[in-house]
Amino acid sequence: MCNERCIWVCRGDLCETIYNKPNKFLLRTTPNNGLDEINATREGLSFIRNWELWKFNRRLVTKFLTNQKFLGYALEHIQVVWEEMETYLKEYEILGNDNNGEILDFSKWVSAWSTDITLFLFTNQNVHSLAIYNSTPSQNSLLLQNIPKSILKSPDAFIENTTAYLGSWLFFAFTPKFIRMLSGFRERVKSFYDKRNSLRRDIKEIIQKRRKEIEIVNNDDEYDNSQNGLYPDLLATILTTNDNGSINKNIEYNEDNVHSKYMTDDDITGLLIDVMSGGVETTPSTICYVVYFLAHYPAVRECLLKELDHTFGRSPDYKFEIEDLNKLKYCEAVIYEVMRIYSTASSNYRMSNEPCEIGGYAFPKYTQFLLNYQVINSHHAHWINPNGFNPERFLKSSIDSRKSNQYFQAFGGGLRVCPGKALAMIQLKSFLVLLYRNWEVELVDMNAPIKSHYATTKSCQQLEVKIRKRKFV
Repeated sequence: MCNERCIWVCRGDLCETIYNKPNKFLLRTTPNNGLDEINATREGLSFIRNWELWKFNRRLVTKFLTNQKFLGYALEHIQVVWEEMETYLKEYEILGNDNNGEILDFSKWVSAWSTDITLFLFTNQNVHSLAIYNSTPSQNSLLLQNIPKSILKSPDAFIENTTAYLGSWLFFAFTPKFIRMLSGFRERVKSFYDKRNSLRRDIKEIIQKRRKEIEIVNNDDEYDNSQNGLYPDLLATILTTNDNGSINKNIEYNEDNVHSKYMTDDDITGLLIDVMSGGVETTPSTICYVVYFLAHYPAVRECLLKELDHTFGRSPDYKFEIEDLNKLKYCEAVIYEVMRIYSTASSNYRMSNEPCEIGGYAFPKYTQFLLNYQVINSHHAHWINPNGFNPERFLKSSIDSRKSNQYFQAFGGGLRVCPGKALAMIQLKSFLVLLYRNWEVELVDMNAPIKSHYATTKSCQQLEVKIRKRKFV
């Protein structure tokens, strides 16, 4: 893409033109040897160039992620992992009372929390990122005993490697091969490969372990889709369908008869990395950005607290369901407004697979388009006072709400809209409920900017906070 014309789309209505013509924009990018080199164009969902295989993978993932039973189960597990996280928060509150406040890097906490949830929901494996992170001497932990064993050798390295792999997409896509071979760049390429290979080894070990678990199960009803509505996790869905030979027969997943052979472990690994990266990297970063903005806008935080108290009361043990989260319109508006101003995904890509017309201009086949979400989400033609932080613009009572619904870019659109949107919103809302219902969060340095790094996604690098129990008046 670095040596060809790229059309930047900076208006929401033009994005909608592309979304509404899915058959003309099937793929993300034009042929790219950098993405070929890291195998991103042959597996997964993001950049795979085989359209029929993309449809198969997408159908498999979407069916799983949008299943209401799965989403309900996910919400239950989110609250279970939060209970564990809260035990560590209480410990830090005790330490803080002893020395005028304990400083936490909240970005690491949220990443560990989200990673534990994501890997369990998709692979049924316990990572114990929270327990391991909070059981190191550097964390001044009181819980150094009985550390649970993780399926991963290093959960921290897994999170770091996932972030690095996402970053490698941008680097390999836009950096010509001859530059990647130069001194200085060679070291960076090697680092990307080392992290990618380590990430893939971890995923393959999980695949092998899950396969053995399935093999020793005598009661097939545990994996009976007709009984449960879905398999217990995405990986079991794939492996069970693979092993019983139905992957090339099941019309539900394979209506175009794409798969004439089983998915290899490499195929499965690439798909899992693509799907899980949101929960490991982008969702926790978004949570950190919401916490940052709420600290800077106390009036907004107070409105959020009123909605939480009105919906859930002041019982710290209230177990909420999806129907409860659906009532949180202001909470949702806060999340959307933070995503509008400081989204983890600042852009997206589409390639025209046939001649097209965008904004009155004609473009030939194989034109590369870049959808600039950051500009669209702050365009004066789309938003009233776009530089202001105003969650109410996303409420139906706002005069800005129509434009907000039409032009807001966060999860993409069209055929390639994010399949994990529903799960992401459940996780984001749940975290805000669980955190702010019972805790007060204070930034250590109110004057410090957000510490983030952009490489494919905008990743939060650090968010230092002090946390204490909420005081009710």
